[in-house]
Amino acid sequence: MWKLKDTIQSLERVIFLLRTFHCPVTNMVLKMRQSDGTFTDSISDNKGSNGRKDYLATYMALYVLHTINPDYNMEYVKIWIEKAFQDEFISSSSIFDKVANIKNLVDIAKIVEPKLLVKFNNELVALLNDYQKHIMVKYDKSYPINILSTLIELANDLNYKIKISPNTIFNIVNQYKSEDGGFSFFINDKSNALSTYLAIQMLQDNSQFTIRNGKKGSTPKLVLEQSASLC
Repeated sequence: MWKLKDTIQSLERVIFLLRTFHCPVTNMVLKMRQSDGTFTDSISDNKGSNGRKDYLATYMALYVLHTINPDYNMEYVKIWIEKAFQDEFISSSSIFDKVANIKNLVDIAKIVEPKLLVKFNNELVALLNDYQKHIMVKYDKSYPINILSTLIELANDLNYKIKISPNTIFNIVNQYKSEDGGFSFFINDKSNALSTYLAIQMLQDNSQFTIRNGKKGSTPKLVLEQSASLC
């Protein structure tokens, strides 16, 4: 059975090990840094990346560096991230690829330069409006869990009010719940840690629901329950 507690404890152990052995970890991560300041997700990719920018790998690398050493100098990131935002806003890529890249850039900005979220607020809100229209038309209330999660996370980062009601979010996420108590990326599929994390995060970030365990020995269940802080 999928256990949230075990996953959290595993992550805590990983963070402890990273901090304990921060020098070799830092050196290994830096080997994946490209000349423009972005990162690849492996040393072998770095050798043959051909200038390709991987913002997800960059966020993960910077998160590790910042976590194990909060004083790590991120000034070099500020050199390229503002232009990266501008390039993505005018790119001709699909709205889904564009928003995925922007989400990673927003996560990076929260670490190195939060003021950029204020500077680009109008562009980010316009992008979210466009993104929300696309997914509401394309998926008609059966949104893939990762796409819905991206929308909610960006909306929370920008204090943006989405048009999907809390009850609708709960019902959509519940479609992906598996018998083991976790959540899957596809309806009626097996749960995994990432999809379960995204599902629980959405429900918690929505500030409308709480997670409550059943009786001892039973599978944990998500229960629709108004937060005490809401009227």
